[in-house]
Amino acid sequence: MQGLRDQASATIRGRVLSVDGLPVSGARVTVADPGREPSVTTDDGGLFEISVPPGRRWIRADKLGFMMLYYGQQSRADEPKSLSLAPGSVVESVILVLSALGAIEGRVVDTKGSPVEGAHVLAIGADIVGGRTNDLGEFRVPRLAPSSYLVRVLPPCSFNDRQAETRYVETFAPSSVSAESATPIIVTPAATAWTDVVLQSGRSVNVSGRVVGAAALPPATVRLVVSFFGGNTSVHLEVAHAESTRDGTFILRGVPPGMYTLQCTAGSMFGDSGVSVGDGPVEGVVVRVGNGTTLNGQIDFDQAGGIPCRSIALRSGRVDSSDRDERQGQFIEVDRSGRFRLEQVTGRQLLSFRCDGQYPLPIKAMSVNGMAVRDGVIDTTPLAEGASVRVTLGTDGVAVRGNVTTADGERCDPLVVIVRDEPDTWTPPNDFWWEAPARGGEFHLAGLSPGRYFALVEPPTRQGRRLDALYFRAAEPRGTRFSVSSGKEVRLDLKCD
Repeated sequence: MQGLRDQASATIRGRVLSVDGLPVSGARVTVADPGREPSVTTDDGGLFEISVPPGRRWIRADKLGFMMLYYGQQSRADEPKSLSLAPGSVVESVILVLSALGAIEGRVVDTKGSPVEGAHVLAIGADIVGGRTNDLGEFRVPRLAPSSYLVRVLPPCSFNDRQAETRYVETFAPSSVSAESATPIIVTPAATAWTDVVLQSGRSVNVSGRVVGAAALPPATVRLVVSFFGGNTSVHLEVAHAESTRDGTFILRGVPPGMYTLQCTAGSMFGDSGVSVGDGPVEGVVVRVGNGTTLNGQIDFDQAGGIPCRSIALRSGRVDSSDRDERQGQFIEVDRSGRFRLEQVTGRQLLSFRCDGQYPLPIKAMSVNGMAVRDGVIDTTPLAEGASVRVTLGTDGVAVRGNVTTADGERCDPLVVIVRDEPDTWTPPNDFWWEAPARGGEFHLAGLSPGRYFALVEPPTRQGRRLDALYFRAAEPRGTRFSVSSGKEVRLDLKCD
């Protein structure tokens, strides 16, 4: 074992164990140190030794097939603990715990019992992980954190083409068209759960419109995409696709109800538009395409030492200048040096940042090419290619933790959503926090600034609604209200149906 040696450094010695107390060899142990993040690998006995600069540090362990956890955690719901390291000090007997990941396997068939090839399969719970069925209709969704999951299946595009006699719609395991009546699948450490899914038929409609640009356009490829966000992950699935005609018109057939993004590519030009599909056909959709621009960015923090985030996720979305309602956009991970790159962005872009994909990091300052930007919105229209964006993120905020239980006191694990109780000033998604509680109903959300909030208990599979301000306004009366004051953690116990 070798660590990074320095005369003024501190030393951490410890062991990585599984949840059942066995040593984990070959695990990577990393210290969160802005700029370099030194790491070492455990020996056959799970032992490690690492030297790092002094200061307040967070240390984590990870290994293929295990869920990455920080010191002090045995599940993601636990609060990571930091180590205060003096120059030349040695900290002994640091124990890091790793929990083995599980998987879900199964088979997707149609109502006649025939296997469905190419269906999109999502496991939605503590994580959102996707896969596709093979020619036998079989699927495997690996690397799942132990939790309760709903398995959601979207039929392949070919199942709903213009020749299809039966229209299949998204189906929850084992054979439900709604999340509320679906059967949760329990994933345990190092185990594989099994479920079969029978695709159900239902109502679907056509979506039609036109692709337009500043000049004559070549035929465009139009894709209808549904996006799911949760934990550290995002999944984007194509539901339908078509080619536009010479005059730019297009029609997408067999689209089930839901919230989607239309993505259009015409030569080197690109454009997108949000679409909400209900019970009737959607007509007259206009998608404007252009070459867009590239933004090169750098993130800094307002305090030295950064924050104990496993990852920082950047979400960008085009906003309408009148109502600030965010449309589907890009969702990327920021690299360890704080650099990011957004490509083919158009219009007014709202940027937001989240720690571990869960709670927002407040934007303290932002500039484009040295000019200050307000409210996290960048107007890309006048910008040249490769514009420089500088962002300073805040590290302050208050934590909220608690349990979700039924009326009978039994624990449950739906999605917990916390919303700032100031709807007139919402800037989605900066004022929304969410987490799928760990098995047992425990949840922990951080990064809330002082103010008034309300909490909602939601099924974790309601498509698109976690970033939908209109939905939150309608749900507000059934929320649990609470207040946050500076520096004081909030305890909040919630009820689920």
